[in-house]
Amino acid sequence: MDLSGESRLIRIAAGCSLGCSFCTVGQGREGVCPDDAVAGRFEIPEASRYLLLAGNLLDRRFAPTVSRLADSGADEIEAYVHCGPADPAALKDLAAAGLTGIQLVLPSAEREMLAGLTGGRGSLKMAAMILSGARELGLEVTLQIPVMKANAESIDDTVARASRLCMPARVTLDFVSESRRDGTPNKWDPAIAIESATRTIKFCQDNGVIFQIGRNEAPPPCIFPLKNVPALAWGDLAGIPSDGNIARSKAPFEACAACDAREICTFSGRHLEPSTPPRPLRGGQGGDQDQVWLDAAAIWVRRNELRTLRQELARRHPICMNPWTNLETHSVRGVAISCATHRFQYGTVDQCVSWHDVSLAQAWNSDVMQSLRHQMKIGQPHLHCRPDCVVFHGGGPGDSWLTADPLTDVFHRNLVTNLKEIIDGAEILESMPQNLVIAPSLHCNIACIMCRFPGEVRDAPDPSKTMMSERQFDEVIEMMPYLRVLNITGGEPLIADGTRRLLKAFKTDRFRDGGIALTTNGILLDKSLISDMKKSRLLSIIISVNAASRETYRHVTLVDAYDRVIDNVTELMRARREFNPLPRVVLSFVIMKCNFREIPDHIRTAARLGTDIQLLPMVGKLGGESMFMCRQDLQELLDFVDREVVPLVAGMKGNFRREVTTLRSTMSRRIKDDDYSMF
Repeated sequence: MDLSGESRLIRIAAGCSLGCSFCTVGQGREGVCPDDAVAGRFEIPEASRYLLLAGNLLDRRFAPTVSRLADSGADEIEAYVHCGPADPAALKDLAAAGLTGIQLVLPSAEREMLAGLTGGRGSLKMAAMILSGARELGLEVTLQIPVMKANAESIDDTVARASRLCMPARVTLDFVSESRRDGTPNKWDPAIAIESATRTIKFCQDNGVIFQIGRNEAPPPCIFPLKNVPALAWGDLAGIPSDGNIARSKAPFEACAACDAREICTFSGRHLEPSTPPRPLRGGQGGDQDQVWLDAAAIWVRRNELRTLRQELARRHPICMNPWTNLETHSVRGVAISCATHRFQYGTVDQCVSWHDVSLAQAWNSDVMQSLRHQMKIGQPHLHCRPDCVVFHGGGPGDSWLTADPLTDVFHRNLVTNLKEIIDGAEILESMPQNLVIAPSLHCNIACIMCRFPGEVRDAPDPSKTMMSERQFDEVIEMMPYLRVLNITGGEPLIADGTRRLLKAFKTDRFRDGGIALTTNGILLDKSLISDMKKSRLLSIIISVNAASRETYRHVTLVDAYDRVIDNVTELMRARREFNPLPRVVLSFVIMKCNFREIPDHIRTAARLGTDIQLLPMVGKLGGESMFMCRQDLQELLDFVDREVVPLVAGMKGNFRREVTTLRSTMSRRIKDDDYSMF
């Protein structure tokens, strides 16, 4: 489990039934009292993934705890278990409550060694029962191997034996040390584990298993050099925050002073002692365009480079980074501009080039894009941007791409170049955008009363420009290696054959750093397409519903397809766990006079299906349906939300509460400012 971003640990202060010679928390750890955990007397941190951590959680008493996390809307819930005395049948109860995976601590798959390392209490029979049960219940398994002097040369044997019972999703190596009687660690040379770890890496690579060096003080590659390591092997280095507040120990080796990775290395030498003095790591390691498996030193050096740039960017953070990171084009005119907030001055849009006339690369460095970057650099953005843009008020796109470590060399090089260009305030960029918004088709199979595209398509001077050309699809595919997010919108994008081409091209096994955010009305999202999409790298799927009943849907769209859309979403949610990564599915609702009373039922429908929600103000005046451009209408909506919606979401998951809070904030601000202008 990724323990950054949307993931959280929940520590339960339960002791352990094993007596492991390498463990420092066997008598219990800090955390929630077990009785409080069972009774639900603790606050759940907001997240989509949880790891329950205790001495051992193979205990049916904690089924209510798992159920509570599942009810909060969590996508993944894992539990920490070991191979000591336990109740293996409890695994079934925990799975029924919502458990999706386990982290099994297995020091060895050899009987005598396991007994010696666990105080005589570890059981291979118990480990086998747990692994077999996880396989039968469809639980994802993380095999966590504490690596110490005693078992350092048999890591691969432990992984191979366990995998015969249940192929793990990931293997984690935790480098630890057995303790002396006085509690100090018995230091050992990690070099004795290199050959076994190398064989383990090869096994993981051959079987599609994620390999990681664990979160206990990991040996840096100067004393533990590995080849063909996955880029996220050292979990402690992933997603380093830009403020760089890292607990640091005194550098243990003379070579540390000249090492190119010294800024990110936290190794203290507390429990590992190399047999020969290490050499400092040096930069300059390269690789193939799509290389994911790297030399260990290259991972550390390039992360150090990114960390330095992130810190510098934090000091010089521009007002808005969109002109350096985002490119959007999805209108009949093919206007190419830097973001999707649509809060540009009207004259700026008229200066933009058209993607129909120039390439994406040319549009990326057009005169207006250069001017946008210049104005942001000098702190005078309002020549191009309206003062009410959400970016100037703390909203807008996040900067998650800044802290997510690249997996491929091509993405890494582009990211480094991009960060340097933002820091320098460059106006002509060599880097490609991080995010791209496109519309394969402006045509649609419905005609929503609030949508401008039917009229634009009908009145288009050149009908050929209402669909992306083969040249444009080719350009998007060429840009995929650089993209963190490819936003595919419309019209209805699934009408265009080229959309399926893009979905097939953005494969999970190739483009590991980015993914697709698809917006669709869901009518064409049938079983066949859902099956094809499982190999695509989808980050999110937003389904525009805009109603919670068949009658209102027909009124809004002029099509009787509500039941079909809900059936398609149901099938998507059923198949979602077979996707990699797990995409976020959102039911979107544009608020209008004709549908605002269905907001509560829309939320209930999303809760039943297991999706997130999106509540959007209507943009423009079409159909006379906007409630945001008249004080009386807006006050009526605010009163309704306070009366019917806020109490409804009070006990629901965070996404529902956030959407309602944001909606209320938008309405309250407009009423307070007496602002009823067009969005």
